[in-house]
This record gives sequence, C-alpha cells and structure tokens, in this order.
Amino acid sequence: VKPVSLRVLKAAIQQALAKQRQQLGDKRKLQELLRRANTDFLTGLSNRHHFQAQVKLEFERSHRYERSLSCLLLDVDDFKQVNDVDGHAAGDAILQALGALLVEHTRACDIACRYGGDEFLVVLPGAELGVARERAELVRRVFRELKPVQAGTRSQQSCSLSLGVAALRPDDAGVESVITRADQAL
Repeated sequence: VKPVSLRVLKAAIQQALAKQRQQLGDKRKLQELLRRANTDFLTGLSNRHHFQAQVKLEFERSHRYERSLSCLLLDVDDFKQVNDVDGHAAGDAILQALGALLVEHTRACDIACRYGGDEFLVVLPGAELGVARERAELVRRVFRELKPVQAGTRSQQSCSLSLGVAALRPDDAGVESVITRADQAL
C-alpha cells in the first residue's frame, strides 16, 4: 500500500467538507421552501392547508388521550370598511399586527392560522373552555390596545375583534364540529 501524502489527504478532506456544506445549504433551502409553502405570506402564521393537517393530528391525539382541546375563531370588526376607506395597505397592516399578536400570545403547542380574509383560528391543545375564554379575552384586549397602524399617509384607528370560543366534546367526529361551534359563538 502506497502512503498517501498529507497534501492529497488534506485536499480530499476539503473536497468532502465542501460537498457537505453544499448539501447542508441545499437542505436549508428545501426547509425554507417548505416553510414558505406552509405559511400565510402576509401574517407569517400557518396557512389553512398546513393548519388543517396539524389540527387533524391534534384532534386525534386529544381523542386518544382524552385531553381537552379548544378553538378560538377571531374576526376583525368592520374590516371591509378599513380596506374601502383607508386602502388595502392599511388592511394588510392590521392583519400583520394581528398575526404578530397571535404569535406573541400563544403557546408553542398552540396552532394559529389565517383562516381566510380577516378570520383567524387558534387551536389550543390541552386547554379547557375556561382557559380558552381567558386567552380570547387577552387577545381581544391586547388587540384593542394596539397603537394605530400606520399605512401610507393615513393612520388607521384601533380595530376591535369579535371572537368565538368552543371546546372539544366527546361526541365530536372531527375538529370541524368545534370550529363550527366557535363560528356560531362568534
């Protein structure tokens, strides 16, 4: 066996490290693409498709282990008027502020998404109805106290939220039942 020179060994190691760095960079790019595919571009929250997959798992886990699960459905009051009077940039700023608020005021295990338009949905695994109501009130109060949102040259007055809260029942066949009750409570 012929001895390998230090220079050849060093070159082989450097080549292997470069290939590993490229693979790591490719993996990070793929992870970023996946994150973007699962995220609402405006709010940074889960999009509805990703949310539904996550919630299905939480629903099954809650049923299996007989754990509580609650939902908050949030709707920005008079949102159409904001868009009509102050413009879509003002509306977008409000949605972004609400998304940031939900990130800040939810637990790591909670699942928040932009459900559609100006509606947001938060699933609280392990939370009973009373805890969900407290969380809803906190979000409502903090949102109301947000400083006016600047959009362009106009300043949008603080907005308010309507919220509906519901909890999983033993006879629920799917999480859609809980969401429907939260929507009715809204």
